[in-house]
Amino acid sequence: MLKKGILILSLLMIALLAASASAQEDALPWSAYLYEALTGTVTEVGSDGSVLREVVLPLAQGFNSYGPGIAVSPSGEYIAYVMADTSNPEELSNRQVAVVDTVLSSIVATYALSPDVQAVSFELGLGQFSFDETNRRFALGSVLVFLGGTGVPGGWEVVVLDLVSGTSIARLASDEPVGQSINPDTGLIVPVIASYENDQVTFMTVYYATEGLPQYPTYTWDTASGQISEAPVKLGFGQSTLPATGETLNVTLDERLPAGEPPEIAPIALLNAVSVYDPASGETYVIYNEPEQTLTQAVFVQNGERVLISAFQDDIMAPPLYTLIERDGTVVAQPELPQSAYPILGTPDGFVYMEAPPQEGGSTTLVHVNTREGDFTPQVVYSIAPEKVIVTLVNVRWNAPAPESFTPWAQLVEPR
Repeated sequence: MLKKGILILSLLMIALLAASASAQEDALPWSAYLYEALTGTVTEVGSDGSVLREVVLPLAQGFNSYGPGIAVSPSGEYIAYVMADTSNPEELSNRQVAVVDTVLSSIVATYALSPDVQAVSFELGLGQFSFDETNRRFALGSVLVFLGGTGVPGGWEVVVLDLVSGTSIARLASDEPVGQSINPDTGLIVPVIASYENDQVTFMTVYYATEGLPQYPTYTWDTASGQISEAPVKLGFGQSTLPATGETLNVTLDERLPAGEPPEIAPIALLNAVSVYDPASGETYVIYNEPEQTLTQAVFVQNGERVLISAFQDDIMAPPLYTLIERDGTVVAQPELPQSAYPILGTPDGFVYMEAPPQEGGSTTLVHVNTREGDFTPQVVYSIAPEKVIVTLVNVRWNAPAPESFTPWAQLVEPR
């Protein structure tokens, strides 16, 4: 009888452990990085709303403030940001890009910015793609606007920082022969880094002060050979890249499919299709068509298994229209999100976004939508103190494995 009782207890313990492991697997934990520019504080919030860590970005001697945006590496180990000296409001000549190793709690690389630099790439978005963590490197793009009546329109550059030596090891600039071959007639551009891996830096050439366009000419710079080549697809700020596969979503205008009327509110463009570039096949598939509204963004959600699409409404005060689809184009749901939902980033079980307070003195919140369970009700994960008025969501990190296989993509028209 005793042996039988021990056996039953052992089987019960095994079942409990299996259930616990299954629950942990189902939970698919993730964490979000929030940035407060005023104090340089980066807070990592877990999927359960707990604060996993809080990092105050270090300022080197002679600097007293931070830039408006940061770049967090995919693992969360590195954070890039701008340090500035604002002691003289009339002049911002002393600024540096710094990269901090959060494990070592120290700055591992810096790069002095020219006084003419007006913007750096990671302050415009997509900063997580600027890191090649395998080789411990970071790519930075910047645009320079020359002032003082010189008549020179300005220029741009892309530099690579080595996070071991802390120095710049490669540079591409508009005043060099190779750089002059890129967009010679477009004037000022901001090279925004879209990916960096194994000496290959891919960047969008964003026309200065035109961040609202759907797509931009995109190039790949081989830092080892110095060669430049045009990327297979144009990219834009509405893009979403799935690291596990390298697939990239874009919203675009496809004249082969029905389209509505151009929005009356400029400079919003008429976009009627969602396309995905698959690097495995080298082809671009059109997976969704919106014949009435104009699309604004498509985002990988739920570990890349589904896509969340937003469409603009003519009423500028109305929130976007959201549609959740499977990879094969099947519409799953049309979740209702607030107008202030931004940015939207995927998680293993759905997506998250920041929501502005509904009234003055309220709290900005980090909101999660679980798309696996069929409810789609937004749930507040974390609330930010009302006095912290400028807090942004900059990255989401998770370690959930990619699915063994994905549903094949829809192909509404012939692939390109």
